[in-house]
Amino acid sequence: MRTGQLFFPARLTEAVYVERPYSAHGTSPDTSNPQDAVFRSGGSKGMLTIEKRSSGYAATITMGVHA
Repeated sequence: MRTGQLFFPARLTEAVYVERPYSAHGTSPDTSNPQDAVFRSGGSKGMLTIEKRSSGYAATITMGVHA
């Protein structure tokens, strides 16, 4: 079994953190992408592509899995 992590672009994360209920916990995430150990170890491959839609956002990613 393999566990991975997906990442959101910083600009979207920052926009979310100014909205409720997240704004009650501060205006930024505990760990930014550059500070995240997983991201620094190749996590940029887990960066989601975000598309704004009328009802919110859609996130996509293309992945390959090595067994």
